[in-house]
Amino acid sequence: MYKSLWDGILILDRKQTNKHMTFKQLQIKLKSTLKESDWRQTSAGGWIQNSAKVEKEDHIRENAIVMGKAQVSGNAWIFGNAVISGNAHIYGNGWVSENAQVYEYGQVYENAQVRGNARVAGHAKVYGHAQVFGDAEIFKGKHVDGSMIVVSKKSKS
Repeated sequence: MYKSLWDGILILDRKQTNKHMTFKQLQIKLKSTLKESDWRQTSAGGWIQNSAKVEKEDHIRENAIVMGKAQVSGNAWIFGNAVISGNAHIYGNGWVSENAQVYEYGQVYENAQVRGNARVAGHAKVYGHAQVFGDAEIFKGKHVDGSMIVVSKKSKS
């Protein structure tokens, strides 16, 4: 079973991505008793915490979550079961999708993509036309840029 380093996030079964998540499902996913008044659901089915800054709410799609002091700006897209949290910033034409997570001070920008079960955190940056996917983890101020592709598959133990 995939376990997130960011406590409180459970990855939803891919079968559930065809439906928009209800507020109750959001509470279950985050293992928290949230106040519904602190959240808003986008017309495309994503969830945004009021403390987060999102320029184009219709770019937060499906069951994606933007929370904390995270920022999504420019032409960035967040979809699938992706979670953007902490002080993360997604901007330019950055894409975060599937079960990917960007948190703490992670950044995805320009035309970069983070997808699959990938995680970007700390002060890590993914930019240019870079792609990070699979179970890859970019942490501690690392930079992935240009046309780099980083993919990792977790070993079965």
